[in-house]
Amino acid sequence: MELILKNRLINAPIKTILEKINLETNGQYFNLIRGSSLGGVLCQCPFHKDGKEQHPSCSIVGEDSSKIEYGVYHCFTCHKKGRLFNLVNYCFDKPF
Repeated sequence: MELILKNRLINAPIKTILEKINLETNGQYFNLIRGSSLGGVLCQCPFHKDGKEQHPSCSIVGEDSSKIEYGVYHCFTCHKKGRLFNLVNYCFDKPF
């Protein structure tokens, strides 16, 4: 997936992008990242508990499927959903 992060183009798997966000935010978000079905990831949701959940509750789709678009996230706890770039913008407190 291609994503621009702090004026740098990142063309990497979703897990790598989340790991980069973790580094750039000094560990504030995405300390637990696990692989999931469809090549996606499960991670902590940054929208509740300040991103410090004990167990990942947010799923990000890692492959195109007929039902869900690549890079779409959904939190099973707070029910926030959207696209990966919105999630990244939230983590860096930037307007969409």
